[in-house]
Amino acid sequence: MCCFVVLVYLKWWFTAPSAVKSPRRDLNLMKALLNYSTTNSTISTATSEKLQRHLWYLSEELVGLTLFDEDVSLAMMRRMLESMKRPVEDEDEEPLKRCNRDLATLTVSQLDSFAAPKTVRLFE
Repeated sequence: MCCFVVLVYLKWWFTAPSAVKSPRRDLNLMKALLNYSTTNSTISTATSEKLQRHLWYLSEELVGLTLFDEDVSLAMMRRMLESMKRPVEDEDEEPLKRCNRDLATLTVSQLDSFAAPKTVRLFE
């Protein structure tokens, strides 16, 4: 457990306070937890399943905070904006309050894949 804290968790604990950086950091933390399976699959599974219940910053709405993160590339922000311009499928439906994706897909996901037309609601 000590190795997990030092190798994975500690970095994310100290960089957590910034809301605009949270979508990127949450996604990167999840990827680190999933990749930790090569070291200890039991800890990797337990921690990633727990974090999956707390991915609010990767929701359709809050992922828009990424547009204010100076560490995100302009190309990524442009892809996010393009995702936000897609036609709305169900305008009346409320956006999900947290990310609801399969863990396996998160290892290859990028921030722009979380952006959707409902991301615009963050700015209303």
